[in-house]
Order: sequence, then C-alpha cells, then structure tokens
Amino acid sequence: MPSGNAGKTHTLLKIKWKAHKATLVFEDEEIVVSEDVFTDYRLYEGKEVGNVERNKIRNDAKLSSLYSYGLGLVSHRSYTVHEVREKLKAKTEDVEEIRKVIYRLKQLGFLDDEAYMSAYVEEALSVKAIGETRIRFELEKKGINPEVLQNLRIDPKKEKEAAERYLNVLNSRYKNVPNRQKKIKAVNALIARGFDHALAEEVSQKLLPTSSKEEAKRLSVDYNKAKQRYARKYRGYELKKRVVGSLLNKGYDYEDIKELTEEDSYEND
Repeated sequence: MPSGNAGKTHTLLKIKWKAHKATLVFEDEEIVVSEDVFTDYRLYEGKEVGNVERNKIRNDAKLSSLYSYGLGLVSHRSYTVHEVREKLKAKTEDVEEIRKVIYRLKQLGFLDDEAYMSAYVEEALSVKAIGETRIRFELEKKGINPEVLQNLRIDPKKEKEAAERYLNVLNSRYKNVPNRQKKIKAVNALIARGFDHALAEEVSQKLLPTSSKEEAKRLSVDYNKAKQRYARKYRGYELKKRVVGSLLNKGYDYEDIKELTEEDSYEND
C-alpha cells in the first residue's frame, strides 16, 4: 500500500480494459475496478489522483468485487444468509464489507430467509418426501435465523401426503421382507426421514402385505439357504438352532419356521 501524506498525488498512467473491468495503472500499483466504480470516479489517463481518493477507489473496488461474487452465487441458486456469509468469509476477513454485501443483496431481494424456508418446505414435502423433524434439522444446518425458524409451519395434510408417497417407495423396497417385519422397517424408515412416530404408525397401516403363498415360498427358499450355509459347520440340534435363529432375524413367524423344521430331519444330519 502506498505511503505518504494525504496531499500526495499519483498519476493514472494507463487504463486497460478486459471483460468489463478496468485495470488502473499507477506508477507504484495496479487496481482492478468494475465499470460502476470506474464511472463513479470519472477516471481517465493522466488524471492526478490523491492518496485519499485512491484509497477510496481501492476499497470500492474490493467491495464491488465481493458484491459481484455474492451476486454470482445467488443468481445460480437459492442460499440462506448464513451460507452466503460463510462463502464471503472465504474471500475476505473484513466484517464490514461482508455486512454491506449481505445488506445490498437483501435489499434487492436476492437473500430472504423467510422465502428460502417457505420454498424449502414446499420442495421437502412434495419432492424429497421428508417430515417436519428432518426439515427443521436441515434448515438449522443451513443456518436459518432462529427467529425465522420459529415461524416454521408444516401443513399436517401435506406432511401426511408426503409420508404416504414415501410409503410407495417402501412397498417396493420391502417386497421381499416378511410381513411380520415389514411394518417395523417401514415405521423406522419413516421416522428416519423426519416423520413423527404416530404418523409413521398410521401411514404404515397401508403397507401392501405379501400374500401367504408368496411368503411361504420365500420362507422355503430362505430356509434351504440357511440350512445349506450352517450345515458346513454344524450338525443336529445346533444346526437347527442356527437356522431357526437366522429366519427369526429375517422376520419370519416362529410357527411357520417350526412347521418347516418338523418336516425336516436334523438328528441324522
């Protein structure tokens, strides 16, 4: 940074333009400014610029560059105030410059945590199919102002529709899971996505059950696989215990398993 008293002047030797930015060439430094900054100071080659004015040009150039960066961010997708502030911190440690950029972006409507929260809730319910607990958690992670977050309201009807929509995914995912275990898995999956336990239980009543014929067929397949696997190491009662335990863990009913084991022989294996 140049030194000297406030009355010292510096000659603007040359102005180089590139991509809507001007590089101001002085005898001891170069300053890159935007078109707006260039126009504000009525700059031209040969102009004598004082220390105070050059400092202002330099500071305005930094602020203009930081604002352009912030504007570029919010022009591509939505951000919370916190997210933009954190990205600006990576560019400068000047808290006042960051405050000015944030303020300007807010004034122009590019940053609005209330609007961001509203849009996020709509997408979370209609597209992501997640519940209130998860929505609140995600918004907290994004740094939504706690005062704004207090205004979070979820339409119970829309949340239930989201849970039911995700249940369609679970019906497909758990098609090979025994009926006894299917609801438990569905309830846990819904809770993990942020729906409360009562809603998860209610919605899971609509799970499509596997027909008894299909379940018996699948049990038979899993039974034979388990017996073949454990027979490599165990015999007799110990083999039977391992097979039964494996099938119980998969969620099959004990009475159905017992029926298969009684039809089979273990004592002579």
